[in-house]
Amino acid sequence: MPRKTVVNVGFDPGNGAVKIQSDSGRYSTASVISLAGMSENQIALTVNGETQRYSHGYASRETSEQTGKSRRYKAEKLQQLYGIGLNILPEITVGDYHVNLVVSSPYESERDDELFAEKLAEPLTIQTNTQRATITTSVHSVKREGWGIVSCQSFQNVEGTVTLRLTDKPVTVVELGCGTVNYSTYANGQKIDFKTDHHGVLSLAEIVAQLATAAYGTRFDQFEVMQAIQTVRAIKNVDGYDLSAQYKQALGLWRDGGLSLTLDEALKAAESRPVIWAGGGVLLPGMCKGLLKKHTNFYIPFRSEDSEYPKYVHVEGLYHRCVAITDDTLQSVA
Repeated sequence: MPRKTVVNVGFDPGNGAVKIQSDSGRYSTASVISLAGMSENQIALTVNGETQRYSHGYASRETSEQTGKSRRYKAEKLQQLYGIGLNILPEITVGDYHVNLVVSSPYESERDDELFAEKLAEPLTIQTNTQRATITTSVHSVKREGWGIVSCQSFQNVEGTVTLRLTDKPVTVVELGCGTVNYSTYANGQKIDFKTDHHGVLSLAEIVAQLATAAYGTRFDQFEVMQAIQTVRAIKNVDGYDLSAQYKQALGLWRDGGLSLTLDEALKAAESRPVIWAGGGVLLPGMCKGLLKKHTNFYIPFRSEDSEYPKYVHVEGLYHRCVAITDDTLQSVA
């Protein structure tokens, strides 16, 4: 019987993008979008003899609206995103594989954790035009938002690079995600508080789309707008329309509305402890630059020198939740 190739994987299933990490590096792709036929980049996932075909491009309405769905539905979507994530790992091509998996759960419930672990452990077959892989999975831990803040990490603020030893004193992490804003506080490496609300970047994009539709008399899709608001240049040309004014207005409404509680709590927390801004939303134009300049206790995880924000940049996808897996990690979470 052929021996299976073992792959260690960290998995962060975001609403806007799937982030996955293995020994070879970190990778991300847009989350699954409904049924196949939406693009040429298709993937067939077979579980328990049932095959479904998907393609990935824009964020999924299904994954963005999971909050009102059943636990079983959420588990199935998580499994699909797991398959999409495995599909982009270069070490998984053709053959039989066994994955040691550590995954962050986007829900605050031990019952969810148990169900998700059970679903992710089911045998999976991934097939595309270039690969056919059979996967078995050992789920070593399903942890909630913010897992991984237990070791030394390097961060930058406007004063330069600093090292925060996150086990030395309490620290707060605010993740501005696509579907949710997650607010976690840690002390001695343990999470002592967690809050989440569903006013993420997609909510901002929805406001921009509504304002633009009213201004120009043509319908703008919130998912397309979400892709466009990543840079100033893209905002100025969304299907030929300049949405700069609508974006600026929407950003104010978003901050004062859904984000107000999170921002107020973060400002208060920064008086006594470091606050780490993370997630895709922190680098939206005009989002955090002024805040970081005024409050030196705010940090964004440092990534590279080639960012358009050289003094304070973040690791895409909040990789403190998707850490490199080592033998020590597996022992600690098994």
